[in-house]
Parts: sequence; structure tokens; C-alpha cells
Amino acid sequence: MGPAIPVEVCELIIDYVALENIAPLPSGLAPQYHFQRRRYHLSTRILVNGKRKLEQTAKHLKANVAKASVIRELYVCSPPRPYSEGQDTHSFSHWSHLFPLRLSGVIPALDKIILVDLNWRFLHPSFFVIAPQLTSTVTTLWMYNLSLTNPGRLTALVSMFPSLQALEVVSITFDSPKRSDSGLRRTAHLPNLHRVKLTRTSHIGHVLSWLSEKACNLRSLAVDVHEPLQPLRDLLLRLPLLSELHMSFARFPGANFDEFIGSLDFGTLRSLRSLTVDAENDSIPALVGPLSSAKKDTLGAITLQLQTRIGNAPQFIADAAPRWAALDASLSEFKNLERVTVRLRAPEGDYAIEGLLPKTHSRRIANITLLDFDEWPW
Repeated sequence: MGPAIPVEVCELIIDYVALENIAPLPSGLAPQYHFQRRRYHLSTRILVNGKRKLEQTAKHLKANVAKASVIRELYVCSPPRPYSEGQDTHSFSHWSHLFPLRLSGVIPALDKIILVDLNWRFLHPSFFVIAPQLTSTVTTLWMYNLSLTNPGRLTALVSMFPSLQALEVVSITFDSPKRSDSGLRRTAHLPNLHRVKLTRTSHIGHVLSWLSEKACNLRSLAVDVHEPLQPLRDLLLRLPLLSELHMSFARFPGANFDEFIGSLDFGTLRSLRSLTVDAENDSIPALVGPLSSAKKDTLGAITLQLQTRIGNAPQFIADAAPRWAALDASLSEFKNLERVTVRLRAPEGDYAIEGLLPKTHSRRIANITLLDFDEWPW
């Protein structure tokens, strides 16, 4: 027999596959290693992927109060998986509107809700009245691939989570970019909201404005920027506790965010420790502006992922170095900087890449990597 799999590795594998409690266990895991961990996931997570499953789950939990009391995570998904070829994955998910009504008062310690593949274009206003009875204890909300009428509906949904600490919004589509939340419940502040991720979602100007008003205690912000947004500028001026910032700028023909990046002000980000910027164009000179405004004694890590436009590969260093000189000089002012990571998409070849940031390289904190087109992570 080969060596036994460490218990820690078994638990990590089980954690990975346990999002759906119907997922089969990986083969080769001995019962004595995985029984307790699997029992933990089976007893604390529930998956609802249809009206019948919703009704069965509500009935079962009402009849088993002890089991309902240990449920911590609720995963609502539509349509049922696995998807069949040609199936409309965004057919109207009318049954999913009922889950707050069926489960409110049933799961007293619910901590996390995950919403996936739901068409909520036609949510009835009563949904926003009933749902807070279920969501008041939830600290983590993930939303993936939802369809909504407008950005106002998104902020109205998030407003139903007064205890929210972490929000992840990925691939939300709107019928209209205009805010329209008339008639919906008004929002209280979210003082405990510390982590926000807004990615693969357009028309987020209203959402960013809403965050400026309701969530000024953010510690971590990750956002995809599809157009220059004044609300993003305003938000960054109101986050003194922010320690992690990740901005990914849209990559499409004609996109140029240099002026917008250069206008950003990091002066009020007094706690900023980690900065990550993803961009298509070589926006290195533009980054000098916001970096020059940042606190020089707090920033510890900078990551740049750039698709540079290189015409003549052998002349790469000679052509690029002048544009990077100002950035190199700016980085030298950050005495507590521990790591600078730069990933460049470039043609294959041998380059004296340290020539881009000589001062930073001399401090032994620079990690500059050239990636070819196949290795690029986007």
C-alpha cells in the first residue's frame, strides 16, 4: 500500500467538493479520515435547486428543529444541474422567489447565502418585505450570474442583509443601466461590510455610489472598471480603513483609462497595504499619479498585470524603460514596500527585464515576469 493521505489534505478535498451536498466523495478516502468532515458539511449546508427541493427542505427542517439550528449555508441555484444542451439557463426562476417565505424562521443561525443562475427580473415588491426575516443573521452573500432589471434592484437585495460582512457579485446583467428602486425598502448603513468584490458586471456606477453612502468601513475592494467612473473616485476618498485594493480595467479595442487612472487619489487610503492593477494598455505613467498620493509608510505589496503593446521585441527594454522610470522613482519612496510583482504579456525572448525597474530591482523586492500569450491568465 502507498502512503496514507494526510488528514489535512483529505479535509481540503472534502471542503472543495462540499459546496453541493450531493457531490460524491473522492475515491480513495478512507472512512476514518473523512467521516467527521463530511458529516459537518452535510449538517451545515443545504442546496435548493427547484421548487420541489425547496418544499421538501422546508418541510424536513420544520420537522427537525435540532438539524435546522446547525444550518449555516444556503445555496440557491436554478435551473437544476447538470445543464442539458440547449437549455435556457436564465428561464424565469419563479420558484426561487419563495425561498425566503418558506425558510424564514426555520434557519435561525444562517450565516451564508449563495445565489447562482437566477432570473430575478420580475421580483415582486413583497419579496423585499419578507426576505429580511431570513437574512438578518447572514454575514456572507455571493451572487453569480443573476439577471435583474436595473442596478437599483441589486442594491435593494444587498440592503436586506444588515449584518453583512462579505459581498461577492459576479456576472450580474441588467435590462437597463438606469437606477430604479422606487417603492423598495430604504437602506440602513452596513457598518460591518468589510469585503466587496464586483467583477464581470457593467453599469456599476450606482452600486459604487451606494457603497460610498452605506459601507465606509471596507477593508478589501475588488472591482472591474468598464468605463471611467466618478463614483469610483468618490468611493476611494471615503475608505480610510481599506487595506486591499484590486482594480481591473476593461480590455477591449479603443479602451484607454490612462487619464482616469492618473486622476485617482489614494491620499485618504491611510491603511492601504496591497494594491493590484490589471490593465490592457501600458498605463505605467498614469499610475505614478495615484501612487504619489499614497501613504509612503503603509503600502507593502504592489501587483501589476499588463498587456503591453510591443512592436519590436529586441527593442523592448530600450523602448519601455523611459516610461517606467517615473514609476521606479515613485516606488523608491515606499520604504516599507516588501514586494513588487509585474506580469507582462510579451513575445517570447530573452530580456534583461530588471532594466524596467532598476532601483526597485536593486532592493531585491521586484518580481517581473514575462508571459507569452498562451500563459496569460485572462
